[in-house]
Amino acid sequence: MMAFYNFKPTLILAGICICLSYSNCLCGVLNYDNDPDLDKALKYDLEMNGGKYKVADRTLAEKYYLTYLKKNPDVESFQKARIYAQLGALYTVAMNPRLDEKRDLEKARLYFEKVLECEPERIGHTTLRARNMLVTLRTKSVGFNRLKARVKYYEFLDNISKLDKESIKKLWLPKRPVLSEDEHDAYLERQISGIPDHINSVKHSLIYNAVKCDAIVMDVPIEGLTYMLEHLPDNAPERKIVKKAMNEPAEPIVNEMLKKGFAVRTMNEQVVLYTIYRGPYNQMGSAIGKLFALAGQKGLMPPRGPVTYKYLNNPTLVSSEHWLTEIRIPVAEDALKLVGKLGEMTDVKKVPTMKMVVAVKPEGLADPGTIYNRLIIWIHQNNYTAIDGFREIFLTNTMSGDYSMMKSEIMAPIEKLADLKLTGCDN
Repeated sequence: MMAFYNFKPTLILAGICICLSYSNCLCGVLNYDNDPDLDKALKYDLEMNGGKYKVADRTLAEKYYLTYLKKNPDVESFQKARIYAQLGALYTVAMNPRLDEKRDLEKARLYFEKVLECEPERIGHTTLRARNMLVTLRTKSVGFNRLKARVKYYEFLDNISKLDKESIKKLWLPKRPVLSEDEHDAYLERQISGIPDHINSVKHSLIYNAVKCDAIVMDVPIEGLTYMLEHLPDNAPERKIVKKAMNEPAEPIVNEMLKKGFAVRTMNEQVVLYTIYRGPYNQMGSAIGKLFALAGQKGLMPPRGPVTYKYLNNPTLVSSEHWLTEIRIPVAEDALKLVGKLGEMTDVKKVPTMKMVVAVKPEGLADPGTIYNRLIIWIHQNNYTAIDGFREIFLTNTMSGDYSMMKSEIMAPIEKLADLKLTGCDN
């Protein structure tokens, strides 16, 4: 069973957080013909302008990149590829938070696919970046499909790693149309000098993530691990990662917690100040900050307990821009005087007493998919039913913005099936 909640599009995006300077010096576009539209695009592109947020504007960068391509239909294929890679970056890693720019992974996927339409054979940091991005962007769900995509890309990289230096030079993606022979050789030496180490690092990361993020959430993790061993070369150092995981198919910290079982406890009635947030979980920081600021303005501080998220819809069924989360801060009972006075999506309410099954997500665990899967199985096996959506209480590092470093309690409201009072229509 696939993880009911896959929390991190950032998990989703573990491979795409590339530093701005890396792209600028290795993957970026060179305005070799001094085109004014391309010059404007580079000015507004956060990656290409040196991280200058004050002038960065994705809408304008995209506009001028596309204007340049439209008026130069015969521009070299490598230049088109580099520009499409930058367009893809605008929607994955080069968003300007000052303009509230959000990720658009579908749009990014289309741009990165165009990179490979322009340059399907040649290799370089630009095309490698596009291929790496597409491993995630073409496979929207975790599990076996993404595991296979990672293995396929591993095989591609392994074939490149077997090429000799002269073969790589012949396949290398240019950065300008004409170079003298000496300039060309010097350029290639600079560009390919770090390629073996880069490829080995990416290969290692691909298999590590396939084990830790994909195999772990499969119904039978051993199937994914076996698939990897069948496709990895006999001498691949990454086989050690897979074999180690076969002895302990889930995250060690999760396994240790699962051995102890889940706690069932009663959560007492409480009054909460809450707001409804729509969007990816990893961009919720500003909404939490605004809620705390509101609590301070209304004299509701300090909070009477840790922050709680209640997940209102299933992120496997809708895009991340439409994920709905109710963010709650426990407050004193006199806050009920503010009911209906705080706006359309923010209010105060009383949460009734509920029985919960509780699991701990320890610090260091980035993807709690296994915990959710085991909780769902436990509920059914113990003759309970979930009566409301999952929720999560954050115990440490709440304001860090790094979900993997937060300790939390994941819980589901439950009732024994025998205790439920079922009602129907009177006959």
